[in-house]
Amino acid sequence: MITKEGDGNMSDLINETLNMAFDKFKKFGFKDEQIQQLVESGKKDLEQESQKLIEVLKAPNLDFEMLNKSLHALKGLLLNMGNSDIANKLIELRNGDDSEDKIAEIKKIFNIK
Repeated sequence: MITKEGDGNMSDLINETLNMAFDKFKKFGFKDEQIQQLVESGKKDLEQESQKLIEVLKAPNLDFEMLNKSLHALKGLLLNMGNSDIANKLIELRNGDDSEDKIAEIKKIFNIK
């Protein structure tokens, strides 16, 4: 499954992850129809959780508990879909101090302005 190039935003990370998931599921021996269903479901979940993350980050008063819950959900999705590099970064960030540096790194990973 090859997805189109993104425009330098969060869709790039999602597309990269979907490609990883397709390859991962293919190696597990899933049929193309099954893979397509899994990837579509994963895409929907990633888009929903990404939107939640954006909303948390853009809120007037940042709620670090909600931020960490969002990071946890995204980490799980990314791990399940084969993007362990980014998932591991989210684990580190989630376990780190709540700071402006943490927020900056999250925004960098997800290319949020």
